[in-house]
Amino acid sequence: MITKYPDGLLARTDYFRVNKQVWDNQEVKDWIISRIKVSANNIKPIIIIDEVTKKCTAELVNTELDGFEPISGGEVTIYCRRVESIADWHLNKLKVQMGNPDKEFREEIILFYKKRDLYHEKLTTKEVKTLKDLEEKL
Repeated sequence: MITKYPDGLLARTDYFRVNKQVWDNQEVKDWIISRIKVSANNIKPIIIIDEVTKKCTAELVNTELDGFEPISGGEVTIYCRRVESIADWHLNKLKVQMGNPDKEFREEIILFYKKRDLYHEKLTTKEVKTLKDLEEKL
């Protein structure tokens, strides 16, 4: 049984964000359902990022609180577009967190990903080279 937030699952004010590989783990789904049963305020859509296509789908817990069903439309579409715009950031950050135990290394490479993939800023030539060198150490 999972006792803390699973790696790859992030809670946001209006939704949960998770990559498909993590979502396919039944323990993660059971953990979310257990959190929802504690408080109805935890009922939020789950935005699932496909690692290959970087496209998102959404699911919501069913009325029996024992599984999930796909949802679409309205605000969910907006959440999906927001997550798709930062999918590279989410997936790269998760890859670093799971791949290297050195905290200083993780913080350094995540700063580059944050600038490039979250804030959509252009990296300088020097930053690109440094990032490439760091990625080789992953």
